Amino acid sequence: QVTGQAKGTYFYEGSFPILVTDAKGRIIGDGVATAEGDWATESFVPFTATVLYKLSEESTEKTGTVILKNNNPSGLSENSVQGVIPVVFSEAK
Repeated sequence: QVTGQAKGTYFYEGSFPILVTDAKGRIIGDGVATAEGDWATESFVPFTATVLYKLSEESTEKTGTVILKNNNPSGLSENSVQGVIPVVFSEAK
């Protein structure tokens, strides 16, 4: 479960993509963040997301990143923005 706040400019139609990568930068999961308020703003907007990921059993590294990507319907690289958050994976309880 991922919760937080992102600038309204990350959202398009109330959502934006989230990726999870392992220590080597391989994508191991993804999901979609959904706005928990009015996203048509430049201010911060609360969001929630469920992101399913699977860390390789052979992986000795227990670190990775969560990447928040702005929803960029134009597809133009100059409109692409992302936030990268380092994480440490732990065993499910």
